[in-house]
Amino acid sequence: MASDPSQLTIQFQPERRVDVIDVNQHVEDEATGFLEHHQEALYCSYHTTGGYLEETVCNRLDQCRDQVHEFIAPFRELFPHGADYQHDQLHLRKELSPQQRRTEPRNADSHLTFIGSGLENCVTYPSSPARPVFFVDLDGINKDNHDRRERRTTIIGYDDERVVDETELRVPVSDHPIDSVSLRDPRLGIFERLHEMLAKHDVTTGRVHLDLVSEEKHAGLTVNEYETLLMKHDL
Repeated sequence: MASDPSQLTIQFQPERRVDVIDVNQHVEDEATGFLEHHQEALYCSYHTTGGYLEETVCNRLDQCRDQVHEFIAPFRELFPHGADYQHDQLHLRKELSPQQRRTEPRNADSHLTFIGSGLENCVTYPSSPARPVFFVDLDGINKDNHDRRERRTTIIGYDDERVVDETELRVPVSDHPIDSVSLRDPRLGIFERLHEMLAKHDVTTGRVHLDLVSEEKHAGLTVNEYETLLMKHDL
């Protein structure tokens, strides 16, 4: 008989700016046996410069930390730290207060590497303490002031899941050949629709899966910071 889902939130600090951290080791250290109680586990990152690779990708990398570093390396070369990113021109960031500009990290390279390498904020793996699940941190230490970040991730253990509803949503884009759209834009009504669906089915523990239809060949989805200079210029 399937048991109710279990939830655990853990915090940790990276050892270096780009770090590959075995979250399952932290789970075992904090709540021994948590992963043994369920068949599957969902891992959720709260950050836009640190996340997870899908299980299939990690398996191709032999669940090896060094191979994950090698996988990320070409994207770090493509988006080098310190390049002339609009996002890092803090005097242009109108959404930041003067105080925020003094502490805001210049980390456009980390955001772009996250997007380009296909890191995700939410993934599922078999729930087992015997195998690693890597949190890939791309901005673990602020290069300007050398502060180590506090990272947070939630793990939900569960035994089964089922689809309760599906819908197709249309997203308008501009005539520009390269465009980015925030699905959180209230004018689109997408999140309002999703919340209505969750309420309709009384979902208390679950996930919303967003995917492009198969006909979309030149578009992608990512969970990241929707900052105008980053999304409209640097990307």
